[in-house]
Amino acid sequence: MKKLFFLNILFACHLLCGNLTAIAQGQYFATTKKDEGVCPNHVTYLILPKDLLPNQVFKGVPKNLKYTIGCLDFQKEQTVFEKYRAGMPLKDEEFDVLYNTDTTQLSSQPTKHQLFIMVYFEGQKKVMVVDSNMNQDFSDDEILKFDKVKDAESFKRMVIRYEFVENGKIFEKQTTLKVKPFHKQYIYKDVVNGKYYTAVELAEFVRGEISVKGKTYYFAAKSLGPKPTRYEGFNLRFGTTDFSSSDKFGAKDLKSNGDTLDIDGAAFTPKFSTFGDTFYLEPAVVHYRHLFDELTKYKTLNGTLLNMADLTKYDYTIIDFWGTWCGPCVKDLPKMQELYHKFQSKNLNLIGIAVDADEQKVMNFVKKQKLTNSILFEKMNDQKTGLYGLLNIQVFPTYMILDKAGTIIHTSNSFETLEAAIGKLMED
Repeated sequence: MKKLFFLNILFACHLLCGNLTAIAQGQYFATTKKDEGVCPNHVTYLILPKDLLPNQVFKGVPKNLKYTIGCLDFQKEQTVFEKYRAGMPLKDEEFDVLYNTDTTQLSSQPTKHQLFIMVYFEGQKKVMVVDSNMNQDFSDDEILKFDKVKDAESFKRMVIRYEFVENGKIFEKQTTLKVKPFHKQYIYKDVVNGKYYTAVELAEFVRGEISVKGKTYYFAAKSLGPKPTRYEGFNLRFGTTDFSSSDKFGAKDLKSNGDTLDIDGAAFTPKFSTFGDTFYLEPAVVHYRHLFDELTKYKTLNGTLLNMADLTKYDYTIIDFWGTWCGPCVKDLPKMQELYHKFQSKNLNLIGIAVDADEQKVMNFVKKQKLTNSILFEKMNDQKTGLYGLLNIQVFPTYMILDKAGTIIHTSNSFETLEAAIGKLMED
């Protein structure tokens, strides 16, 4: 593939030539194809019964049976904005959504972006009705009945069409879902309403091929995270194998957004466009030379101020962004301690940055877990002044490796990926 030196030519080729791979300023990209299938580490959204708003009046509900209605929201920002414009009271977390959203990019008109699911029981049978056309009327939707938990595994896939607002314009999108009346992953603490819970699973992924320095690589990815169908978070399979079907999308070598890919000795960060239509590979090394300067502004939990002499005496420093509220973070902490102690004698440092709501809670947690490395505290949602805001940390845990100069040479969200990178550095 030849290098294209004019940006307008590059994007013209991208638009006209379909699955063409191109490069500009060190960045490679390729268009993707959408495929159906459920792959490892897919995301499942738990649908809980919710309190309906005054304007959410539904037809086709049972008259003499208890029922609940839950919702999968494809664009939470638009939902909150519509509530705000209607003068409805907002919860604290909704104010946070509104504060962090550019509302000029949303629509002043209501859109169809919420998938409502009604659940009720007829004896021992669990009955589900999905408002697939989003008209707030269950009478024109298929009624599905299930006798046993295992019946949920054979539930058919559904193509859902919804509206999404981007740059102030409304676009029609579609996705393939698998709605499960039961899901063994969840333990319901609410024994009264727990039986009404359902789960929605994304039953699609994107795949394609990309040429890097004349060599062809294949990729397949699944949307992952709190925003359904959007590829702000994802699981990625990348390599020289053609992932043309879901059965080849195994868990081996699975990457997450924020991980780095080593391609012929060069490090790249994989990214996707909003809905996964385009796959990008960007140079992964972030030349932020003053990260140690930022760290010297912090005190550890025991009150010790970090200083430049202590930071620069190590060959490599791991930065671990975590929180007591983050299950995967807490799960990996013991393994992180083992890694730290294993290579501490080889001049490896470990600094944990706990992003949390309560510093005392973090201190109690650190004491209980007997963590021996330096721990810093950052107030959650303090993205404007905090280090995790400066570095645009959006996924937890996030791991970084800094060299002796304080330059970020590795970023990932997977402990296994971090461990492999540290192992390689320690061998050199």
